[in-house]
Amino acid sequence: MKGSESALTMLVDTNFFLGDSWNRTLDLSNKNDCKIVMISGGYDPLHVGHLRYIIEASEINDGNVVLVAVVNGDGFLK
Repeated sequence: MKGSESALTMLVDTNFFLGDSWNRTLDLSNKNDCKIVMISGGYDPLHVGHLRYIIEASEINDGNVVLVAVVNGDGFLK
């Protein structure tokens, strides 16, 4: 997994991180010797600053990361 393309793909891939898939995330990280990078925010509306944040996070460890995006709900943001 390299660079911004993988980060953006994971962001829109709704099957990537649902329910009990945390174990799959850990397995993926271990098998590929990746770091898990978790980002968090309210992405509504999504804008260029968010995209820069996601891209920079995906480039940690030379892009060898599993990027987990936590989307905070409105109640958390108020």
